[in-house]
Amino acid sequence: MRSGLLCVVLAVWGCGAAPPPVAPKAIDWVHDDHPGALATAKATGKPLVIDFWAPWCHTCLSMKHTVLADPAIAALGDRFVWLAVDTDRPANAAVVERLPIDFWPTFFVLDPKDETVQARHVGAASVDQFRAFLKRGEAGVLAEAELRADDPLRFVRDGDRAVQAEDLAAADAAYARAFEQAPADWARAPEVLVAWAGVKHDREDWAGCLALGEARLDEAARGRTGSAADFASFVGECAAHVEAERAQAFRRRAVAMIDALLADPAAPLAVDDRSEALRIQRGMLEALGEADAARAKAVAQRDLLATAWAAAEAPFARMTFAWPRAEVHVHLGEGAALVPDLQQLAAALPDQYDPPYRLAWVLLKLDRRDEARDAAQQAVERAYGPRKGRAWKLLADVQAARGDAAGQRAALQAWVDHERGLPPAMRSAKRLEQAEAALAAAP
Repeated sequence: MRSGLLCVVLAVWGCGAAPPPVAPKAIDWVHDDHPGALATAKATGKPLVIDFWAPWCHTCLSMKHTVLADPAIAALGDRFVWLAVDTDRPANAAVVERLPIDFWPTFFVLDPKDETVQARHVGAASVDQFRAFLKRGEAGVLAEAELRADDPLRFVRDGDRAVQAEDLAAADAAYARAFEQAPADWARAPEVLVAWAGVKHDREDWAGCLALGEARLDEAARGRTGSAADFASFVGECAAHVEAERAQAFRRRAVAMIDALLADPAAPLAVDDRSEALRIQRGMLEALGEADAARAKAVAQRDLLATAWAAAEAPFARMTFAWPRAEVHVHLGEGAALVPDLQQLAAALPDQYDPPYRLAWVLLKLDRRDEARDAAQQAVERAYGPRKGRAWKLLADVQAARGDAAGQRAALQAWVDHERGLPPAMRSAKRLEQAEAALAAAP
């Protein structure tokens, strides 16, 4: 009865069948209009998909240009109402307050009747993972009563809702229950493990987080998706707070797991997924004291991103790789080689704050202070929301490097004023404290 009903209401999914071969039209996204998108979802009875993203988030941009543009996802476009929310825009403060997030990107499927969370996905996804996320969300909207009491997806949904209610203890317990009920070969394990490790990380349950990684690293690698590296990254950060021998043993296992992931030509990984995996490996190898191996990963990441940059068809797609390229070039001591590319990108995208911000950061690292000041001022002019505060801070750092005490203080004062003036949902007591402390310490 239950499986038959779901096959009827979810006929578009084919109950495991391949997506239709005819290329559908692109998804019709609603941008930064939560009330309008919700009204449409209520009127049509369709689930509401929300993409919480930001222009500085390279994985957000990668998802937009790869998975979310894939025909297999576009084929499902008319099943949902699709809302993209730039979390930095002050106009989006209400929905950011309604659904607070800690990781970018985060995706939701909501029931339009009451805005309950039916599914949540954190970070990158493969096409198959994202289809499964959508299917889970639609099933919750259309046939919630049909889920068995012991269905692991019921506990996943409970965990997702607990995260949004900021009850991390309940979320931790719910994800644990999901794995108690799940089969040994559960296909959804990798993405749920990312969510579970994120909760343990936020709870600062360092020992429990590492124990989770030790027990379930192989499960996280199932399906060969970017979730494997994301899980390893969360656990690796937790491991830094735990006994060194266990931490090092986990890092060695994680490096080997990621090596196998990257060596698999069939792994459904975007360039951004591969870049992040190499960056994660690099950090773990450095912690293991293997400097030459870590540098080799950085070189591989640099070359991968250079190829992707050259192949990108449009400047906005190229912006996906701006921060990873800046970070790895500076890490390798090769920042100067990247400056022309970032200058061209900033000129090609006059409405985007991220390219001049990355350019200013690289120029500051190169001690090209006046050029860094000009780029940082450009970033301040273009930025908005919480990210504008970051731009003011960067400008203050540049002015300090230039020996311009008055310019430094002016930038810090602007940072403080900006933090105080943000909408309540976008304010951060920690950021304001940092800004005020920096201003108080300035010459």
